[in-house]
Amino acid sequence: VFRLLELLLRDDPFKEVALFIDYCSLYQKPRTPLQQASFERALQNIGIWFAHRETTVWRVTRIQEPFLPYSSRGWPTFECAISDLITEGKQVLDLGKFQKYCAYSSFGEVEQQCTVNRKPPPTPDGFQRRIETCTFADEADRALVVRRYTEIFHGFVGFTRSILFRGLGWGPPDLEACAALLPFASKLRRLDLEGNAAGKNGTAALAFELPHCTCLAELSLARNGLDDEAASALAHAIVHCKTLRLLDLAGNDIGDSGAAELANALPRSGFGGVRFCS
Repeated sequence: VFRLLELLLRDDPFKEVALFIDYCSLYQKPRTPLQQASFERALQNIGIWFAHRETTVWRVTRIQEPFLPYSSRGWPTFECAISDLITEGKQVLDLGKFQKYCAYSSFGEVEQQCTVNRKPPPTPDGFQRRIETCTFADEADRALVVRRYTEIFHGFVGFTRSILFRGLGWGPPDLEACAALLPFASKLRRLDLEGNAAGKNGTAALAFELPHCTCLAELSLARNGLDDEAASALAHAIVHCKTLRLLDLAGNDIGDSGAAELANALPRSGFGGVRFCS
């Protein structure tokens, strides 16, 4: 961690940094009553450290034996899930990929090597299913993290104005999981999914949920491998998206019939324009 901080500050010596190491920064069991009260206060705001758009999360995934693997443990699973909510990909790093003896010349090289191959965050129901297979030192923590995830999920996804999941290489199943977030994102104004691979199935799932986003003004599905069938699904959806003002479909394979369906939907949707090419 010290070496990472050194590289980070070498690139920007005037950068202000606050470091929160979750296990070390909170009282662990056994706790006195005062320590327990401090622990509970910390849990009320812990989501800010992991889920805020302006924080960078470093995951220490390389665990020495005989400890359980990182992905099998309950608290790390919770922390990973909330850090995936709205944080941009380059701000979530897997330090298990960090090469201890590599002569990194900049923090940018670390970002390039350690950026997480992330997936869409689960809904509260999905997280509850995921956590069922994880291990906790204290079984009572299982219900606690499910409750906290639900609260943090609604607090961030329910009030965010932009979701930027660009260039993550997500395929149709990932876009379907992303679409499941939209009914909860009632304040969303910008959804940027450029550079994935939604295809027709991923687009159909998004199109089905888009009308739930009653504040959505900008949607980008540029460079997602969309064809006429995907465009048709979008055309049926945007009729119900009365606040949409920009739909970016650059770099796709939409032909005349798909473009015609979108054009016919425009007068009924009331939004400003569609961009088909760069």
